[in-house]
Order: sequence, then C-alpha cells, then structure tokens
Amino acid sequence: MTLHAEADSSSPIYLDLRMLASYPAVLSRVASLYVNLLRPLRFDRLAAIPYAGLPIGTAVTLLTGTPLIYRARRQKPTAAAVPLKDTLCRENVWRCWRTL
Repeated sequence: MTLHAEADSSSPIYLDLRMLASYPAVLSRVASLYVNLLRPLRFDRLAAIPYAGLPIGTAVTLLTGTPLIYRARRQKPTAAAVPLKDTLCRENVWRCWRTL
C-alpha cells in the first residue's frame, strides 16, 4: 500500500504525529531530538503548524524557553484580524515547525 502525502509525494510509511500527544515519554524524546537539531540556529520564536506540529512545537518550546506562535486553523468572527497567535515584532526571527 502506498500512501500519498502532501506535494504529490508518496511513501509506504505513514506516521500519525498527532498520536505523540498521547505518549508523553515519546513526545519528550522527540522534542529533545529536535532541540539538538535547532541548537545551532538563531531564532526568537518557533512556529507550529496545526495540528500535529502543535504538540511537538509546544514540547520543544518547554525545553528551550522559546515562545511559540501558531496560525489559527479557522478565523472566528469575533477574533482579532491577525490570524497568528502571538505578539509579533519586526525584529523577531522565527523558525516554522512543520510536521514531517
């Protein structure tokens, strides 16, 4: 069975990263591995893409102390006009957290 991922790519392997939130020890280990990958980079914010990226991004920011930003999945009529959930400054450098 071949699964089709985003951007017209395909893979025989599928990992549902949303499930990591149900396994805190595994999520913590994954976050630690990503922290090691991010260590040489300079950034002020980490951006997580809903839905699978939010638990991973949150776990990473808990380990690094870096603020997390994310885009609201749907804009509510009563919400502010800015769909990013953060106070962004022009000087900030941020990395986008995408699911694999």
